[in-house]
Amino acid sequence: MFPGRRAAAQGQHTGLLWQVLLVVPPVILLSAVALYSLRQDRAAIEQDARRTAALLAPDLARRLGARADAALGAVIAESCAAPAAPAISSSTAPPERADTPVCGLIVMGRVRVPADYPALPAPPAWVASRAAEPLRLNEEWHAIRSTAQRGSSAATVEKLFDFARRAEGVESESGAPLSDLAFLLALRHTPVGGLSGGQVRDLEQHVFQRPSFLSGSLIEEASRLLPANPTAERMAARWAAREQALAILRSPQVADAVAPTAVWVDAGTTTWLALAHPIATAGAPSGSVPRSAQHVTVLPLQTIERILQSASEADDVPAYASVAVTIAGRTLRRKQPIAASAPPTELASSTGLIDPPLMLPSDAVAGFAGELLRIAPDAMPLQQSPSSGVVRLVGVPGGQAFTLRLELADPDALYASYRRRLWLAAGLVLAATLAALGGLAGAWRAYERQRRLGEMKSSFVASVSHELRAPVAAVRLMTESLERGTVMDEGRRQEYLRLIGQECRRLSSLVENVLDFSRIDRGSREYTFEPSDLDALAASTVELMKPYASERQVTLICAAVAAGHKAGLRRVDRQAIQQALVNLIDNAVKHSPAGATVSVELASEAGEARFTVADSGPGIPAGDRERIFEPFYRRGSELRRETPGIGIGLTIAKHIAEAHGGRITVDSSPGTGSRFTIVLPIAEEPAP
Repeated sequence: MFPGRRAAAQGQHTGLLWQVLLVVPPVILLSAVALYSLRQDRAAIEQDARRTAALLAPDLARRLGARADAALGAVIAESCAAPAAPAISSSTAPPERADTPVCGLIVMGRVRVPADYPALPAPPAWVASRAAEPLRLNEEWHAIRSTAQRGSSAATVEKLFDFARRAEGVESESGAPLSDLAFLLALRHTPVGGLSGGQVRDLEQHVFQRPSFLSGSLIEEASRLLPANPTAERMAARWAAREQALAILRSPQVADAVAPTAVWVDAGTTTWLALAHPIATAGAPSGSVPRSAQHVTVLPLQTIERILQSASEADDVPAYASVAVTIAGRTLRRKQPIAASAPPTELASSTGLIDPPLMLPSDAVAGFAGELLRIAPDAMPLQQSPSSGVVRLVGVPGGQAFTLRLELADPDALYASYRRRLWLAAGLVLAATLAALGGLAGAWRAYERQRRLGEMKSSFVASVSHELRAPVAAVRLMTESLERGTVMDEGRRQEYLRLIGQECRRLSSLVENVLDFSRIDRGSREYTFEPSDLDALAASTVELMKPYASERQVTLICAAVAAGHKAGLRRVDRQAIQQALVNLIDNAVKHSPAGATVSVELASEAGEARFTVADSGPGIPAGDRERIFEPFYRRGSELRRETPGIGIGLTIAKHIAEAHGGRITVDSSPGTGSRFTIVLPIAEEPAP
């Protein structure tokens, strides 16, 4: 490569490098700044959400506590106002639910509401004192039992029921309630379905007013005698609920509470929340054991969840947040976070207080009212409306603390605007990156194009120099010989003149091709379309090129075609089509060995005119069939000069074909020659 050309190539390479340096770093910097800004934007959104939650949480906790107090008060009042032994003789009465809230009272360590009973009997006090009435009733019991053992009848059953009513509160020598023993014996002597409505009412009133360790057996016998009976089912369900409540009230963590305590207890199939409110001893003597009582409200989990959800739904909580309430170590949520498998993100928290009213069934207070008055006189109200069904204890502190948390439940809602900005920024960065890459790709293509053009121009200069040198040298040599008069033979002089004219025509054709290529490259090549006889054009072109073919010892023929396939009169640029055909014939002759034949054929098929030039040269490999139409491309090295030419003849022929709306094709393979075809889709010109 020449020093000037090498310097130009180095300048182009340096320019490309500067373009890369001016494009790539700004794109990288823009992407980094955009990502950092978006990250800061996300953090700012989360901080704003936390600040909003911190301002909102205390007010939500206060309002939720007030609403929960009112809702719990209504539920507790309704549950505690239920009579101790409701009339359930109606078969349409619904069964007692096992998850009904319970109002309980523990006095001096003993469950008083609902009434408790010892697990095992103990000999009563009358055994030692030999009290007359208990002794008489026990003797009557032994007589009735002996009669029942000899045989059962309706009269015996009725007698046992009557005795059970009269023996209420009296125990046998072993400590078992005589009423329970009489009811149990009566039920065992009653046929299935033989219980009357009055007997069922007496039995249920006794079981729930004076429960004992035999009450469960009485419920089982009643269920046996009344199968699939709503009354028996309701009695059994109510007893099961009562037993669950007693199990909770008997637990040490509830019964021994010395401060307001909330405890979750699993009993049966239900989870319960026991709210214990100690009623402290007032003025206990020095050295004595303090007397105390505990009021306990037992609520099922479903009731707590319903109340808290209803209380929190009225608040204006952001759409992306959810309310979680933690009481006694258990968290209740209004709605689960979107990603339930991951721990929820806490935005803010605040403490609140649930202080439900302390209530007791009014018909269950008489048995322990005096004792409760002695322990805590300020707890009992001075007046109580008998119509309310409950007694509201007063002056008893007992608020239960809870923690309200605002959690991020729906990140999509919180970061919706952030995601829009993220996609917008990502789109802008991507567009900038693609534009930069496109610019770099364009610069690289331009650089490669310039480099290839430089190489092709170098090849072009070498080819043109070589093609011009030989004819110019031959013309000069023959002209000088004629001028000096060294050629005396007239025949020889005529031969020199003929060769000089031939070389001049060759130079003229070469120069014309170069000029045409220059016009094509600038886009200024113009075409004049006029009616032309293509058959005559092909024949004249063949005649024009025969001397050139003969010089190279190649036979050039114009193949005849059938009359129906002649092209006839067409509207084309005659000179341009002849130039394209001359270039194809020249290419075929140059690549054909001595003694070979080149044929030219013109045919018309399906409205298309086809010029075909076939040779028997070395052929063209598949990889070069497209490249041979590129400007200045020639197979092999420029230094080998296997065939003459500068590499623009096929390029010009292709451009002429395309300018006529056609195409040029090649069918060739190594060793079998080549067939070049110009296809012109032109309409037939009407005859004048």
